[in-house]
Amino acid sequence: MNKAIAFFLLLGLVLGGCAKRASLFTADQAMETFNPAVLDYTYLSAKGRFVIEEPNGKTTRGSITIRAEKDEKLWFSLTPGLGVEALRGLIDGDRIFLRDRLNGENIAMSFEEFADRYGLRLSLELFQNILFANIPYPFSFEDRLIRLSKTFELTQVRDKVRYHTRVNTLHGKAEEISTTSLENKGSLLVSYKRIEDLEGQPFPGEMLLKLSLRLDGQRQNSIFHLDITKVTLETEPLSFPFQY
Repeated sequence: MNKAIAFFLLLGLVLGGCAKRASLFTADQAMETFNPAVLDYTYLSAKGRFVIEEPNGKTTRGSITIRAEKDEKLWFSLTPGLGVEALRGLIDGDRIFLRDRLNGENIAMSFEEFADRYGLRLSLELFQNILFANIPYPFSFEDRLIRLSKTFELTQVRDKVRYHTRVNTLHGKAEEISTTSLENKGSLLVSYKRIEDLEGQPFPGEMLLKLSLRLDGQRQNSIFHLDITKVTLETEPLSFPFQY
């Protein structure tokens, strides 16, 4: 797998839009006890924009389309520049499937294989939660939780990775999620810039993701900026077109 594909794969964590700007989410009062908001949906579709800043200084802009079935599938298509699809991906509970149309390359990789090769541990659950600004994993009393004036600071350790999440007390969504490998491997930092109202639920409308992967034996850092303005909670099943 080349560097571009690895960068695009992690972009599947997030989505952006190019439609009428949604209204900001507002809450009547701050939560007193820790009760983070988790998006309630069965099927979801979205379209959007992205900007990628690569380590060599190259900047790539384009559009992204995403379809999701909760806890089952996450599908995405990336179209940079001239409107020709470059990459199509499908993530399920076990594996990541990619079709690189530009280079004629097909890839199927388990999450364990991805972690061994690139130093970043992923799962469908983690993809979903970062995409929707949920806390990375369900809260456990083994986790460390601190209440500050306007946020809850949550620290979780799972599979030799430490996750630190700052949760806003007004809307219950993450303001920032960072991961650090206890084995000094890959890491990511996601900042959520705007929380919008999606049919009465808080939803991240803009985010910045800083990604560090181990590629070709070296640490590579990339930055993704995404702007979400069109998301639909679907009532009917979606198709997930993918030919591997």
